[in-house]
Amino acid sequence: MLQGAASRDTEDEGVLLDAWLPHGLRLMQQPLAVGIQTLQLVVPFDVDAVCDLYIGRGQEDADPYWSRPWPSAVALASELLRRPELVAGQRTVEVGAGLGVATIAAALAGAAEAVATDREPLALMRAQHGASAHQVRAELLDWAAVRTSGRRYDLVLACDVLYEAFSVEPVAALVARLVHLDGGRLLLADPLERTRHHRELFVELLQAAPRRGGGRLVLEEASVIQAVVGARDVPTAVQLLAFRSSLGADTVGVKRLQH
Repeated sequence: MLQGAASRDTEDEGVLLDAWLPHGLRLMQQPLAVGIQTLQLVVPFDVDAVCDLYIGRGQEDADPYWSRPWPSAVALASELLRRPELVAGQRTVEVGAGLGVATIAAALAGAAEAVATDREPLALMRAQHGASAHQVRAELLDWAAVRTSGRRYDLVLACDVLYEAFSVEPVAALVARLVHLDGGRLLLADPLERTRHHRELFVELLQAAPRRGGGRLVLEEASVIQAVVGARDVPTAVQLLAFRSSLGADTVGVKRLQH
């Protein structure tokens, strides 16, 4: 199933805010149109300055790419806004949220709770500036960390989290600990043409391994969405995978991914 998730440019590129992150990184408010909705993002005014900061501090293992929206996030946000029944009344958490585009969409679609998590402190500091406008909460969470709070959610969101081979197993382990044991769901958005083998391993790990407390995550839906972040960008095919948590021996689901 091929759908469109266009995010269109607006005439207003953004409004500078009297708000700053550490190290002199100024913030601005920037509209991001996703489908018929417009999300108000608080983003760094100079994305290049964020990258330069990480490089200058020798943080090679850090991730400065949280500072801009990506097609996978636009695709998942579009799906949540198009199908609010996926999230309405649900307690949701996003893993590796970055700018929190999917989390904001979840809040707009009626989530009972919308939590954006990331391992990058600067990303969370930025999130605090825009959280109140969309009723989003931000929390520090590193998917490589062994421990979580133990809390489980009705719906877990993840966009563009499988780009590194070493991330696949930790992310699979983390989402398994976050999704509610019976009936919880995971929605994953990942670029279709990039590191497909990472995605296949991720699906295999989730469906094969029993979860602590019983049950497993079953892949029940796979679709492809064409996402465009800006009018001048080339459309990107994004694969959207939907998993459901089951305590039984349910084997019904999607057996093969779309290539």
